[in-house]
Amino acid sequence: ERPDQISSGTKVVLCGLQSAAQHNGKVASVVDYDAGAGRYTVQLNDGTNLALKPTNLTQIVNAQIYGLKSQPELNGASGKVVRWDEDKGRYEVNVPSHNKSLSLQPANVVLPTGVVCRIEGLTGAAQYNGKWGKILEVDREACRYQLQLDAGKQLKVKWENVRV
Repeated sequence: ERPDQISSGTKVVLCGLQSAAQHNGKVASVVDYDAGAGRYTVQLNDGTNLALKPTNLTQIVNAQIYGLKSQPELNGASGKVVRWDEDKGRYEVNVPSHNKSLSLQPANVVLPTGVVCRIEGLTGAAQYNGKWGKILEVDREACRYQLQLDAGKQLKVKWENVRV
């Protein structure tokens, strides 16, 4: 299993589709990845298979809320990332223990180890933007992830510089 690819079976939400916009917001499962085409094959609940770019997928993953100043009672609560809102630059996170759905900046969403994510918004090391890696470690004090990009490269990035 490669650290820069989303695992088969991972649940995703489809987003940003232009020619097949009717599928935006639908949930699918990753079947496999075609490195040559640079696309994931995903299967919708109705059995339809689609070949999509990684940027058209948001993984549905567990996460923890961190560093909220407006609603500090939610810090530490567990939730599930269910959508990425490109216009707002925020995750939609369902928090069952508080019966809420929140719109949160990536810096307030702590992803667990093992999740594969895309690097975005780096300025000092911009050559890594668009690359994918697996979270090996979560540094809560520095608000950074240690990512495994490939067999030989690891990188430490701020929470706000990754997307699932």
